[in-house]
Amino acid sequence: MSTKIKIILVVFYYFIHFRIEFTMNNSNLEDKTLTTLAFIIGLALIDNLSSTEQNAVGNWIMLIAQTLCTNGSYTFNKDWKSHIGTDNGVSKDTLKRASDIINREINKLWNNL
Repeated sequence: MSTKIKIILVVFYYFIHFRIEFTMNNSNLEDKTLTTLAFIIGLALIDNLSSTEQNAVGNWIMLIAQTLCTNGSYTFNKDWKSHIGTDNGVSKDTLKRASDIINREINKLWNNL
């Protein structure tokens, strides 16, 4: 691996670490700022890299992103299920009543046409 790619990966690591710390401490962080920063880092990464190297680095970054998304989704679902328990509060009777109300409203609308 070339020295430039190693430097880029180290900078990318520190960027991710800084971003996580900054985002957790500042909930008012604007999305445009992060998008602009990501764009600038992307431009910096493509300098003096061949198309094969750009593709390899891009795929590696996407792999990191997919891993984070998958783990975040799994953790969220696990935490959410522990908060709501096994009973979701919706019974067949509740669904039947909601269905009846919706059907009545649809029939009212249909008859008024």
